[in-house]
Amino acid sequence: MLKNTILVVSLYNILIYKPIKNINIMDNLRIDESINKDLIKAAGWAKFLAIILYIGMGITILFSFIAIVMGIITMTQPYGGGAGAVTIITNIISGVIGSLLAYFPASYAMGYSSKIKDALANDDQQKMQEAFRALGSYFKFYGVMQIVMLALLGLLIIFVIIAGAAMFSATSVM
Repeated sequence: MLKNTILVVSLYNILIYKPIKNINIMDNLRIDESINKDLIKAAGWAKFLAIILYIGMGITILFSFIAIVMGIITMTQPYGGGAGAVTIITNIISGVIGSLLAYFPASYAMGYSSKIKDALANDDQQKMQEAFRALGSYFKFYGVMQIVMLALLGLLIIFVIIAGAAMFSATSVM
């Protein structure tokens, strides 16, 4: 177990986290006018993406609420109790998950946008560090999401292969 943990930590350090060995190398790094403009432009796009994600979160909540109301209406109909309950439960779960999947990257992008603008306007090293930390969290969130999606895709492929083999063997027996 300890060897696996060390291996995972070592792979993380090699592939993702590459610390700078000599801090003095950063003494020559300067933010000139061109870089300043590019960072402000990137902050504007990050704010735009955050707003789009917040709007998507609102739409997700709205549609989930509408579907929950429809589930309640279905429950009041004769023979609709079970279907309405399932509709309500699935829409609550999907609404919460969908909203959370939009909220976190939106808040990271908005945090980056506001903090980088403050840092550049006030020459504030602390705000600059917080801005890039938020940007790192934004990319880390999407990186983890991509890993989860690839894992789910792999499981789906395995399921389709097994289901196809079962269907093929069931039809060939007859």
